[in-house]
This record gives sequence, C-alpha cells and structure tokens, in this order.
Amino acid sequence: MHGRDLALVLLLALLASVSPASAQDEEEEEEDDTYSRPGVYLLARFSNNVLLDGGDYSTGADGALGYVINRWLAAEVEGDWISGFDSAGGGTRLVGGTYGLNLKGFVRGGELQVYGLAGLGATFFHARNTALAPFDDPQWDMSARLGLGVNWYVSDEVGLNFGPTFVLPFGANDAVGPELSYVSVGIGAFLRFGE
Repeated sequence: MHGRDLALVLLLALLASVSPASAQDEEEEEEDDTYSRPGVYLLARFSNNVLLDGGDYSTGADGALGYVINRWLAAEVEGDWISGFDSAGGGTRLVGGTYGLNLKGFVRGGELQVYGLAGLGATFFHARNTALAPFDDPQWDMSARLGLGVNWYVSDEVGLNFGPTFVLPFGANDAVGPELSYVSVGIGAFLRFGE
C-alpha cells in the first residue's frame, strides 16, 4: 500500500468515526437553539415570602419582562409584591415589594434550563390600614437580588418556572434596611416570543 492510499484510508476512517458523533452533536445543538433562541419572554409567578429577621411569612406575586440574549445570558425587568408581613405591634401588616433589573446566566441549556440570577433594584414597605411610623408613608431603599431557578419548556413557546431569590436592602434608608431582607420562592409560567 502506497503512502497516498494509506492517507486516503486514514482520512476515510477518520470521517466515518467523526460523522455520527457530529450528527448527534448537531441535533443536540439544534434542540438547545430552539429553547435558547433570542427573544422576549413574559413571566408570572405566585410567591411565598419569608422575612429573615423574625421569620414572618407572606404570600405574593411577581412578574418579569425579559430578553434572551443568547444561550448563556438573559436580561429582565422584574417586580414583586408582598401581601404583608406582621409588624412588631401585631395588628399591622407591612406591605411591600421590589422592582429592579436582573441578569440571568444559564448553566444548562435545552428543554430544562438551570440559571443563576443577580440584580439591582429598589425595595419598598409601608403599613396597611394603620399609621406606623415611619411606615405610614411608603419607605424605599436600594436592594440587591440573588437567586437560582429552573425553566422547563413544555412547548417551544410555553414553560414552567421555579426558583428562590434572596432580596437584601442596602440600608441607605434607616427605615428599610437589612433587617427587612426576605427570601421569595416563586412558581409560575412563562411565554416566549421569538424567531
């Protein structure tokens, strides 16, 4: 066998061994692209919230309008509403929420997406149905949001979402500070618009 024939046989063997794997890789990449394509999404969730200082519990809701940039990154505007934590007085509820901008980093793509979330925003609280100084007027403070989550696509455009987030007010406002930090665990659904 000549050198040229040997090279040809080796090249054909290499192509034969690579082709099936390449086809499988392309199929998996195509599936990831279906769920990771750029586009806008709407997210709506119900949440259970726990105030870390005191352990008070509250229900709530949150929503987001976001944009998937690529298979690794998305940006969103998010807002949540808390129906009320009990105050120290017992008869007063502190109603509140957080609004902000988040970045999501996807660790795993495809039909089941795992992500981490980091954001900055503003948190507010005020007393409902009574005067409780200083919360008789809404009190605002800057805050950070950190979280984890999972998206599960049930179709190309619709999916379910689950994830806990931790909200930490900075304490620039004396009324709203780290003592009003809370954990929010949300479950809901999202709708994707895209190519």
